[in-house]
Amino acid sequence: MQPTRSHIRATAEAYLARHSHEWESLIGLLSLLDGSDDPASRATLPGHVT
Repeated sequence: MQPTRSHIRATAEAYLARHSHEWESLIGLLSLLDGSDDPASRATLPGHVT
C-alpha cells in the first residue's frame, strides 16, 4: 500500500518538530507535497516516496 500525501506530510512535520535544523534538507519533499503530482508514484520525478 502506498503512503498517502497526508501521512507523508504528518511524518515529515513530526520529524521537523524534533529536528528543525533539517528543514533545508526536506525542502524538495515539502515542495513535492505542495504540488499536484502523486508523491508516492514512481512516475513522479525527480523523486518519490516509498
